[in-house]
Amino acid sequence: MTDSIIYSQHNWTGKRLLIAEDDDLTCKLLRLILSPTGIDCFWAKTGLEAVNLVKEHDNIDLALLDIQMPELDGISATEILKQMNNQLPVIIQTAFAFNEYRTACQKAGCDEFITKPYEKSTLLQLMDQYLTRS
Repeated sequence: MTDSIIYSQHNWTGKRLLIAEDDDLTCKLLRLILSPTGIDCFWAKTGLEAVNLVKEHDNIDLALLDIQMPELDGISATEILKQMNNQLPVIIQTAFAFNEYRTACQKAGCDEFITKPYEKSTLLQLMDQYLTRS
């Protein structure tokens, strides 16, 4: 599937995404991948920054959190975010595909779990499930 076909299916103009990722290169890559969708991205380098951004911007539509971050990991950040707003969808991304991580993420309330590296189309389809529901 070509990029133009992939992106034509994902117009998220007016939607807001929180990216919680401590790796600058990964965040830049995500922003590059997501740029054609029109989504507005907020970036947090730590789990604590992610929590604070959601406190400041209660209109975030989706959170994409890395599992390993400084100050507060993605699992702990998910627990806090879900306490603040149980309707906020959270997708955890990680390079660790161990079942124990998946189970811990589910217990924390995350909605989805995606393992790095992932295909661009897989990420976009997963995000679309939460950004286009009525």
